[in-house]
Amino acid sequence: MILSLLAVALADPSPAVTSYFEDFLKQSRIPGIAVQYDVDGDVTVLTKGIADLEKKNAVTPNMLFDSGSIGKMFTTVVTLKLVEQGKLKLTDTLGKYVKEVPNEWKSTTIQQLLSHTSGLPEYVLYPRIGLIDSFDMKTWYEVMADKPLDFKPGTEFQYSNSNFFMLKVIDESASGKKFDDLLKSSVFTPAKMTETGPLLTAKDEDRKPTGYWITQEVQPIGPAGDSPDKGSGGHFTTVSDLSKFSHALFGGKLLNAESMKLMTTPMALPKGRKSGYGLGLFIRKVNGIEIWSHGGNSVGYAGSVTYIPSKKLTITLLGNAYQMTGDNVALGLARVLYPELNPKTYQPETDPDKEFSQKLISVIKSLAARKIDDPMMSAEMQMRLARPRGQMQVGGYAPFATAEYDAYMGSEPADPDKIIRLRVKVGERLYLASFTVDTEGKVFTVGMSPL
Repeated sequence: MILSLLAVALADPSPAVTSYFEDFLKQSRIPGIAVQYDVDGDVTVLTKGIADLEKKNAVTPNMLFDSGSIGKMFTTVVTLKLVEQGKLKLTDTLGKYVKEVPNEWKSTTIQQLLSHTSGLPEYVLYPRIGLIDSFDMKTWYEVMADKPLDFKPGTEFQYSNSNFFMLKVIDESASGKKFDDLLKSSVFTPAKMTETGPLLTAKDEDRKPTGYWITQEVQPIGPAGDSPDKGSGGHFTTVSDLSKFSHALFGGKLLNAESMKLMTTPMALPKGRKSGYGLGLFIRKVNGIEIWSHGGNSVGYAGSVTYIPSKKLTITLLGNAYQMTGDNVALGLARVLYPELNPKTYQPETDPDKEFSQKLISVIKSLAARKIDDPMMSAEMQMRLARPRGQMQVGGYAPFATAEYDAYMGSEPADPDKIIRLRVKVGERLYLASFTVDTEGKVFTVGMSPL
């Protein structure tokens, strides 16, 4: 691995990039991180922090991290390759290939699984089959046997590992091959990835940093349980191998143009909304600049593969704590490299309806109190937050219980909705609260960003 890195002409990170990661590790308490970024062929590798807090050894570029849900991109390539080969159709149903799932699930299509619009409930939130549990397929089917769909397929977006677990089962059934073999033939071999897969040897273990969980203290955690779900992710890899994958995928070496178009186009939802997710890939625009990415979080690890087409910028990063949000860290690096990606600055404006703004503030307080039946919340928002994954999101609003209105910061259309921004005071800190408001004046989403 070290030899393969030395074969590439590496550039030194700029002082601004180095400072960004030093500040990030200090503020987040993430023990360590490995990063590789490539701007139109100019490659930079950077490592910061500690691989094991007890041993005090530094993170190095050839270390193997669990990449978590980044593996969903691998599964997407495998599945779309089978579609290209005529062995699958995106309109094929789950029930065609998997008989053991509840009858209600069986009409879900492969495209809905790939786009997280299936309604399949999140399995990792149930006892016996969570991230730290070891289980087999029989146990998984037993636990999920009585679980209804969270919503009618195709009507909502909800991220669920169950989707990609089922894709792994479908891919094996349609191809007659083991999933590991499909990964090798469709992803690892054509992308020339030689450092990705399960940890097989003691030598591999020596290259693995310790994974951590951060609360008031930074504590070692893991390992993840042994499960048959390799479709959702969980592959150990290096930043260099992930970079090879990104170049191969977005360079058109793994899939044809039609498949790439499907992968990089957000799914359309009812009422004209876009999901922000194509097939196995998050799609977002920041200041009008499109960004394709997928993060991953597993037991003690996190990472991201991020690509900005207009900048020809590839970023791959891996860290050794679950709490790192890899896509956001990659965006922060991209902002250092391209200041035009920095957040827009909003100025206070005359509030056209202070009474309505106060009602929006009440939504923040309701969320902080875990109250999800606020009459200002849309029916879709209430249903989304009532589900297990939604309950996880609600917990993130707890710090904003004392939110107070400070200023109106403007609005803009977001077809078919409207974005309303308020400056909010929480204690001595100021935040920008962004509310997505539907045509009936109800809140669909709330985002909080520090100012």
